[in-house]
Amino acid sequence: MELRTFLTWPAGPELLLQSDGKMGFGMRYVILISLLLMGCSTSDPIRVGENRYMISTTNYIGLSTRAGQIQRAMDDANDFCAKRGRVAQLQTDNSEGQPAVTPVSENVVFTCVTAGP
Repeated sequence: MELRTFLTWPAGPELLLQSDGKMGFGMRYVILISLLLMGCSTSDPIRVGENRYMISTTNYIGLSTRAGQIQRAMDDANDFCAKRGRVAQLQTDNSEGQPAVTPVSENVVFTCVTAGP
């Protein structure tokens, strides 16, 4: 009596490859998403004064806009302030680097304020 295994877990790379060994449509998405995720980093909030904090975001591959980096930092700032029952208010921001030439860093300084009505 012969026992055959029809399914193996976890699935191997053949799941993402076509029968001719070429890269399938799913594999292209896996690679694209991986590149986008590894291209950015955001720091934890750092206290820089009385109720003043700074978050830095860095884009290593140049696929993000300055506005996108500020938005990502402010999303993190709002999460930070929400733990204190407040919301983040942008104080200043500045950018360093040149897209497609060097990594671009965006530094955002914010305060936590009481939410309005």
